Amino acid sequence: MKTKLTKQDKERLSNKTVFFSSVTISYALLLLFIQKMASSSLTVSGAVALISLLRWSSLCGAMACAAWSAYKEKKDFFLYCAMCIFVFFSTTVLIFVNDNRAYPINYIALAFAFVMAQIYYALKIRSKFDSKIIKNVFVGVCIAFIAVLALGCFPLQMWNVVNF
Repeated sequence: MKTKLTKQDKERLSNKTVFFSSVTISYALLLLFIQKMASSSLTVSGAVALISLLRWSSLCGAMACAAWSAYKEKKDFFLYCAMCIFVFFSTTVLIFVNDNRAYPINYIALAFAFVMAQIYYALKIRSKFDSKIIKNVFVGVCIAFIAVLALGCFPLQMWNVVNF
């Protein structure tokens, strides 16, 4: 059964999609700025400090959003919580992946998040997301992509062992 979205629901969904898209683009620009800082020997300590600040502030933000949404019982705050968790994991990848794969992994993840947000918006507006099949395919593609990115974070020496 397809649920018809009201004009207010469509407007709310549009606003959330625009907000998520703009945050994704802004975060990509911030990562580019950090990458440029990290490439210079004069500003590398500032880049590391900024990564650390982003990491812990995003974890605190995710915890605050989750607590607030549990208190108010509003699911809308889970979007902010998820974005903060994404920033936390993204900066963790920057710290623990010690070669030049860390930034491309983050940029690919941001591009994927941006594209999937647009696809979600298009499916939701056209009431296609009500179908169990489409919803499961959407979630499956997201999980598969996350798994591929997680595998890309493993050290390169591990891949040499796998190839024999």
